[in-house]
Amino acid sequence: MLNRIIKISIIIVFLTCLYSLITKNDSISEIIKMDKDKFLNEINNIPEFNKKYRSKNIQIENCSIYKKDIQGIELINCSISKSKFNAVNLDFSNIVNSNINKTTFDYTTISKATIIKSLFTNCIFNNVTFDSSNFNQVSFVDCKFISCSINEVIQRNTTITKAQFDNCDIMNNKLINLTFSDALFNDSDFSKSEITDVRFENSSINEVSFSETQMKNVFMLLKQCLKMSIAKSEIQNFEIKAPEVSDFFGLRARIKNMKIDFDSIDMLNFINAKLVDISVKSKQIESLVLGVSLIENSNFSGFNINNELILRGAVLKNVIFKNLYFKRTIDIRDADLKGLSFIDCKVNSKRDILKDSKTELPAASIF
Repeated sequence: MLNRIIKISIIIVFLTCLYSLITKNDSISEIIKMDKDKFLNEINNIPEFNKKYRSKNIQIENCSIYKKDIQGIELINCSISKSKFNAVNLDFSNIVNSNINKTTFDYTTISKATIIKSLFTNCIFNNVTFDSSNFNQVSFVDCKFISCSINEVIQRNTTITKAQFDNCDIMNNKLINLTFSDALFNDSDFSKSEITDVRFENSSINEVSFSETQMKNVFMLLKQCLKMSIAKSEIQNFEIKAPEVSDFFGLRARIKNMKIDFDSIDMLNFINAKLVDISVKSKQIESLVLGVSLIENSNFSGFNINNELILRGAVLKNVIFKNLYFKRTIDIRDADLKGLSFIDCKVNSKRDILKDSKTELPAASIF
């Protein structure tokens, strides 16, 4: 009986101490709702702010911060809403488990920052620099990026939904396991990036460059695609589907396993490229340019070529043209087409075929 009383007493003492610890430890129990004046005063000394508040759930609303150097700030388990950051230095900051809502960032730098498990909703980033920052498990919803510099950034496990990118540089990035949903890209540049396991779903691309990029396991289901370049890129396992496309440009690209499915396209251009295991489906292509390219184990099916087919200097090995209609110019000068097969293809009687003594054709050629 005595032993039982002693055990119960020990448990009571332990629970009492634990309760006291929790209620006195601000980092666990306290939620701080700072007014803007208190917050502005507290961030005048960032080392002290981080030491005092880094583990608390700070909530800030309707705060305007102008020309402040608060680099190195730690916002952990924080909520910021309806606020404005104008010409603020947020370099080297840590933003973790935080929600930022209806907040505007103008001419602000967030370079070399670490942003983890955080949510940005209805935010505007205008002329913001994110260079050399690290994003992991971050979500952007209904955000707008205008003339932003997002260079040399590492982004992992990030979702970007209903976002708009206007005139943004997104170069030299490492993008791993990202999903863009209902996103809009206007005149933005992803050049020289490494893009792996990335999906663009129900998004629109207007004049976007993926030049000199390494892409692997990339899927694009686009509502609109005006002009897109993958020039000088190395690509493996890439699928793109879109309705009307203006220009798709792949100068000197090296591609293995790519599926292209466009309703119609003005210019599909792969000059001096290497294409292996390529599938191209469409209804209408104005100009198909494959000059000086090596194409292997590929098929092109189901479309009319209304203007020109350029195969000059190309080498085709185990390539199938199926259900194509060639209406006008066919340039096959200096081309090796011995590995080309035709299935149910037609040539307009008024077409213009350009070939020379170096042209090599298959036995059953229609050219």
